[in-house]
Amino acid sequence: MKCDVPEYFPEKTKKNAKIQIGVALVSAMEKNFTAAEKMLMKARQFINDSKIENSRYLFLRESGMILIGVFLILLAWIIFADCFTESTFIFYFVITTLAGAFGAFLSVFYKTGKRFQNYNSLKEVPRIESICRIAAGVICAAVIACCIKAGIALSLFAQSNEAMIVAGFFAGMSERIIPTIMTKLERES
Repeated sequence: MKCDVPEYFPEKTKKNAKIQIGVALVSAMEKNFTAAEKMLMKARQFINDSKIENSRYLFLRESGMILIGVFLILLAWIIFADCFTESTFIFYFVITTLAGAFGAFLSVFYKTGKRFQNYNSLKEVPRIESICRIAAGVICAAVIACCIKAGIALSLFAQSNEAMIVAGFFAGMSERIIPTIMTKLERES
């Protein structure tokens, strides 16, 4: 039987897994193969559970870091850009995209325990997936803000900048809102 401990595990987790594998090895040397097999199965389960937790941790950490990055970039833009004195739409557009990023982060947060975990993936996979999901939230919020302003979608909110921010949040949280709007536009044309 084979049981490997991934190198990217924290030291404490690697140590605990190796202790369990060592106990299984000692049992096998004592010719207690049933106990050795049970202990090895426990070690495998421990390693798989640790992979799940490590994958969740990396995904949430990377998503949070991307959200903080988006927030800081947009905050710097709000502080240093002169375009906000000329147009309130641009200001609310930027806030709406930030709300979309936050909505995407909450979506990631709520789906983390329910989504498929690639337990054997490299550390880069959660980072790339986090970037894509937060970017999709920003893009969806930007599209919904423009659609609201143009009166294409959610025309009830066309006069309210605050409602545009709320719609941006939900657009970031739901990846289906933009395809629904595109389908509606295709039917109308």
